[in-house]
Amino acid sequence: MSNKKRGKSGLGPLADQLKKLDLDLKPGRSSGASKDRTPKPSEKSASKAPEAPPEPEQEPLSDEELFEMAVEKLDPSRIFQGKYQGQASAELPPDPLASSAPSRSERAPQNEDPDPQAEEEARQHVFEARDAALFMRAVAGAKPLERDERVRPQHGKNRELRRANDPDEEPEHNNGLITPSLPRDDEGLSHIPPLTRSQRALIKRYQQVAIGQRTGQINLRGDTLEDALRQLELYLHQWWKSDDPRYVRVIHGRGLRSEDGPVLKPAVLEWLEGPGLRYVRGYAPERTPEGDYGSLIVELIEAPEKRKKRSSRGGKRSKKRR
Repeated sequence: MSNKKRGKSGLGPLADQLKKLDLDLKPGRSSGASKDRTPKPSEKSASKAPEAPPEPEQEPLSDEELFEMAVEKLDPSRIFQGKYQGQASAELPPDPLASSAPSRSERAPQNEDPDPQAEEEARQHVFEARDAALFMRAVAGAKPLERDERVRPQHGKNRELRRANDPDEEPEHNNGLITPSLPRDDEGLSHIPPLTRSQRALIKRYQQVAIGQRTGQINLRGDTLEDALRQLELYLHQWWKSDDPRYVRVIHGRGLRSEDGPVLKPAVLEWLEGPGLRYVRGYAPERTPEGDYGSLIVELIEAPEKRKKRSSRGGKRSKKRR
């Protein structure tokens, strides 16, 4: 001890350096001092982070929004019960979509692939059934022919028989007109057979023209035979030269008041097929349901003057088009 110098430690120069650092080697104090010396993270962030802007004030909800929020929080059963003023059950009705029958695609197995051959056979079966139904519908009214009722072609030798069996078959007439002659005997003047095809066609043409155009008409009843024929010829000649339609209705009566039978009716028929051929193209009787007639529809031929006018009009129209 006596050899040591005052002011120097026996530990040497290292101890002197540690003293200069002034370290606190006690556990309690060193830990607390280290804690106090280390800066807190909150203090660092508070010092470095900028100040946050103030939060905006929320606007109050409207009545509609409050009502919608209240309805969303209500129980659906309470809403259903309140819809009927509390008289309905609190249980909800069944959902129709939930209990609907499954579709064909849902019922079919999902794993199985369709067989193309089976589909083709089914489609062919449907086509055959449809064709069979159409065929049966077409032949429903047909009757099978027996061996004695065979249909054979009719040639020239059976022409007269075919005309007799066909009511619309036109008889041959050599009177120079498009219609057949009418009978002039006693029975034929009071009753005639049904009209032929050409006679019906003439009546139809007259009716179509008479709807919107002026047609001729002459009444010969009450006149003598000579006066009636003279007036008939004069009237048809004037109408033939006019521009009016070529149809004239000739009223001669049925001749029921004559003691010896009709007199004016056969005379008019004879004149039409004789001197009247220069004007007349054809005629047809206005037949009653009983088979008698008291008037004729006469169709006149076209006058040469009308043909010239029509041809000149056609030439003018063609020139204008050019």
